[in-house]
Amino acid sequence: MNDTQYISTHELKNTLHGFRNALNRVSMQAELAKMMLNQDMPVEKVIEAIDKAIAGCQECSEQLNNL
Repeated sequence: MNDTQYISTHELKNTLHGFRNALNRVSMQAELAKMMLNQDMPVEKVIEAIDKAIAGCQECSEQLNNL
């Protein structure tokens, strides 16, 4: 393996930061959806929160594929 095949520490930190951000968005949107359901919020709002959580999961998946 040559030097170009190794990920730099800076690149690794940026990648991990991206994963953490995406996972935090997933967690926050899931919590928001749960609160909305408990407060009988409109279904459209709950679906919007769930869609954002799904998008965060897809973002993590894309980032993993790019590694």
